[in-house]
Amino acid sequence: MEELLVALVSRLWRSVRDASLEQAVVQRLSEGANIDTATLERSLVALFDSIAAGGDARLEEATSARAS
Repeated sequence: MEELLVALVSRLWRSVRDASLEQAVVQRLSEGANIDTATLERSLVALFDSIAAGGDARLEEATSARAS
């Protein structure tokens, strides 16, 4: 599970969406927490959208910080 989460966060942080990876994380979390997959997915997709939305700004900031 840890490897899936690290891969997902790494991609989202850079504004890269990976539907199959997101689905794998949702599936594993729903099984582990005994939560309906569809319910969990609706909640997490909003979170994934939010994280991915700021990726371009984070990459720009990191690039400019390294150039300084």
